[in-house]
Amino acid sequence: RVGHEHVRGRRERRVLPGAGARDPGPGRAGPAGTVLFVPPAVLAGFVLLRQQRLSGPAKPAAGRGADRWGPFVVLTAVEVTRSVTFFAASTFIELYWITHLHASRPVAGAALACFLFGGVTGTLLGGRLADRSGLTRTVLAGNAAALPALIALRVCPGPELALAAALAAGVTVRIPFSVLVKLGQDYLPSRPGTAAGVTLGLAVSAGGLSMPLFGAVAAVYGTPAVFTVLCLLPLPAVALSLLLPEPRLLLPAEEPGGSGDRGGGPDGERDRVADRERHAVLQHAAQSGGQRAGGRSEERRVGKECRS
Repeated sequence: RVGHEHVRGRRERRVLPGAGARDPGPGRAGPAGTVLFVPPAVLAGFVLLRQQRLSGPAKPAAGRGADRWGPFVVLTAVEVTRSVTFFAASTFIELYWITHLHASRPVAGAALACFLFGGVTGTLLGGRLADRSGLTRTVLAGNAAALPALIALRVCPGPELALAAALAAGVTVRIPFSVLVKLGQDYLPSRPGTAAGVTLGLAVSAGGLSMPLFGAVAAVYGTPAVFTVLCLLPLPAVALSLLLPEPRLLLPAEEPGGSGDRGGGPDGERDRVADRERHAVLQHAAQSGGQRAGGRSEERRVGKECRS
């Protein structure tokens, strides 16, 4: 009987590669299956290139105010800490559930799903809070709220109870994401592409580059040590968030006697010239109307004299 089961197992192992060959796909083909994603990527690139040629060359944006590199550097540091926290948590959360909380794989997958769903919710919530309370206050509130959420995630004893902490951590860590992108463009008004490239690029690259370091920590001290380190990252993020000024405080002051943003500079001069031209046109129209009105009065007077 043992020999029969051994032979049957060998036959099943011989059949499995054939089954995978009859059903090709990225999951069965391994890393080589990523080739299947090349045609869609090439097609998307062709469509974007064609759209760019039809729309013509991009015009440089006329930024309002001067570029403020000091606040932008501080914002970049805040984005790095946020990115590292999010990527480290999403990378090790399943392993933490399995090895430390002794949860099953489905529960560990649910923990990752809760964290990522919280990230989506936090992105939307951050934009709404920024509209109501201001950009820098939202960044500060998100980084400050991430500290107790990550601590709760680290100290929760059971895998089911920790799911709520995973959801809260995803929300709080992700709240500053979209707000930081907008702040970067406000700090560099004449370089919105550079600002968006740095903030969005660091949102991915900085977190990914730090993963080998956290992997070494997990290999030596275990996954709980990773989340212990993550509990400390919101502290520098909060300290740096306090140094971020509101964008409206960075706009150039209006000159006395100016109207709105037309106090000085080439834009203000063009606006004043346009105002003078409009005034001349209106004055000419008023004179023309007066002449026509005078002509009609003279005609009525002559008509009365003829009738009399």
